[in-house]
Amino acid sequence: MASVAEWGRWPSPVTAAIAAAGATRVGEPGFVGGVLHWVSTPPDAAGSSMLMAATSDAEPWRVSPEGRSVRSRLYLYGAGSWCATPRGIVVVDAATQALELLEGASRHRLGTTASAERTGDPTSVPGTDWVVFIAEPADEDGPRALCALEVTSGRRVTLLADPGFLGDLAVSPDGGALAWIRWPDRTMPWDAAELWVGRLEPREGALVLAGALRRDGGAGASIGQPTWTRTGGLAYVSEAAGYWQPWVLDEHGAARRLCARRAEFQRPRWTTCRWLVALGRDALGCAFVEGGHEHVGVLDADGDLVELSQPCVRIDGLAGDGDRLGWVGATTQGQGAVYLAAPVRAVPVALVAPADPVAAAPAPREFHVEHGDAVLSGAYWPPLLAGTEAPSWPPPLVLSVHPGPTGAVDTSYAPLVHLLSSHGFAVAALDYSGSTGHGRAHRERLNGGFGILDVDECVAAARRLAELGLADASASFIRGTSAGGTTALLALSAGTFAGAVAWYPASDLSGDEEGFEAGYLELLCGPAGATRGPIARAGDLQGRALVVQGAEDPVVAPASTRALVERLRASGVDVAYLEVPDEGHGFRGAAGRESALGAELDFYVSRTLRRSGVRARYDAGEATDH
Repeated sequence: MASVAEWGRWPSPVTAAIAAAGATRVGEPGFVGGVLHWVSTPPDAAGSSMLMAATSDAEPWRVSPEGRSVRSRLYLYGAGSWCATPRGIVVVDAATQALELLEGASRHRLGTTASAERTGDPTSVPGTDWVVFIAEPADEDGPRALCALEVTSGRRVTLLADPGFLGDLAVSPDGGALAWIRWPDRTMPWDAAELWVGRLEPREGALVLAGALRRDGGAGASIGQPTWTRTGGLAYVSEAAGYWQPWVLDEHGAARRLCARRAEFQRPRWTTCRWLVALGRDALGCAFVEGGHEHVGVLDADGDLVELSQPCVRIDGLAGDGDRLGWVGATTQGQGAVYLAAPVRAVPVALVAPADPVAAAPAPREFHVEHGDAVLSGAYWPPLLAGTEAPSWPPPLVLSVHPGPTGAVDTSYAPLVHLLSSHGFAVAALDYSGSTGHGRAHRERLNGGFGILDVDECVAAARRLAELGLADASASFIRGTSAGGTTALLALSAGTFAGAVAWYPASDLSGDEEGFEAGYLELLCGPAGATRGPIARAGDLQGRALVVQGAEDPVVAPASTRALVERLRASGVDVAYLEVPDEGHGFRGAAGRESALGAELDFYVSRTLRRSGVRARYDAGEATDH
């Protein structure tokens, strides 16, 4: 017989340690000799990323050497970190950012890499021993460069230097042409990326880039994912019609839209996530988001799109090889999934299936909220624990704000959602203005309004869920990471939330950032950025907060977060601060995640129990200050 347990006190077997162990990242799938490879970051590997491989009749095995991590740090957020060549697999070493050649169990450093340099997007040039890649100074002082490296000799040449940013390298099947995207300094790739194409020519024992031309894109029609078809055509994703949709350049250089579906076929380019790949007979494998849900499909040369039946609701990368299609991602019940369809329209086979959770995770429910002239969509996860009967009153709510703010609601298995729902909390997420997946107009609605419009819409969502009887209006919390954490803190000005949790939030929105994000806050906030951030508005915020920061964060400096905490405390906000050693922007290690998740759960529990006069087992105010 089910027992009634008070909200927040459910006897869940899901602990912070178990939730931390459920965070397995996968990405960058690709075929090598017909075998699907991918990059995996398991939670028990201290944040290390390893190259893995598997076949349908063999268990996954590690390809990259033990004790080494494969990861690009280009533009801080990263880019492609490996490629296959005739001589072996070339990877970017996480520690040195040098290109290395893997030959069996051995590895060899290729050429010379400046000690203060970041690299990414290595791409093999067919028919040669050359690899092209992108390099930038680690101090972001100076131009970025398209470079080429000969694997056999280690010789390195610069093909192109550019004051802007470069990405998504793609070499034609005959090795004679290179396509890439480029966006100007002080713009973001989802706003202004251009498609460029040039000829790769051997000259005096080296490789040169000739005849580089901009072929499409720019402000208002950003480009992504150039992809050469098997017969030498060039497909890519363009926002020219208001959504990121597949287009193709014909033999005369004219652009033609392949698919007019009101869906988006790429994510915003913070890191590499390829959703467009070449298959046989000029077909394209694709992933797309439509109505808040991610899908896998096949697009033929005439633009007909066929969706594949498969279990992943989050797609973290595709790979194509003739009539085979592989992808990695997550289902509603687990992360780290790897699937292969061979042939492409066959029933997909799980090369890696997510492990069943220790307790059933709740299925998300869609909800909508009106705000101004916008109808916003979101996902709601109810509290769920088998054998536990819910009380008769609505549950406490945690509204989770995605980062970016160009992120989107993710309905795949999330360890935090599982942790909270199994302890008796409802969780919700909202595709507020600025989110991707709904077209350019929805994304650009936030321009100039960050810190105000996003806050107002999150407040409206929490109130709407309370009106529907799905949340306790007096026990609603808000949380987020990065830009989502900034929104969460600013939402304490509304009087709607009992508390806020912010992981590595931006505290100052004055717009003086450099490098990849230069100009971004100016676009989001307009001229009012200096008065918009949490540190400037500390006097307007009320309630309790937990701030979590990685001690090695290269994006949000720990010193700035400490200053924010002190300003909030001086303004009367009850703030707990947890600084986690050896973690950066996006926690990668199991120990750091466990510490932060445990502190976050106890923060909510303590506030919920205090309303009932029950002493909490943990006081968030006791979290460490360093």
